[in-house]
Amino acid sequence: MFLRNCSYFSNTTNNGTTLPKISSIFPPLEERERETKKKKKKKKKKKKKEEEEEEEEEEEEEEEEEEEEEEEEETSFFK
Repeated sequence: MFLRNCSYFSNTTNNGTTLPKISSIFPPLEERERETKKKKKKKKKKKKKEEEEEEEEEEEEEEEEEEEEEEEEETSFFK
């Protein structure tokens, strides 16, 4: 009788309410690993995109500087 009412052996408490399954509270290890891998991949992709954007911006700035230098040389040549 005691074992039947004990919540350790069943999913119901002494007052008759049901307890949630452990798998609903803590997902299986494989599922958690998959989720963490997905998150890591997303972070890597995001980081890679940011790096590419920074490189493109740097290249554009360098090109603009070169163009400005060329324009200055041309104007100084005509003076």
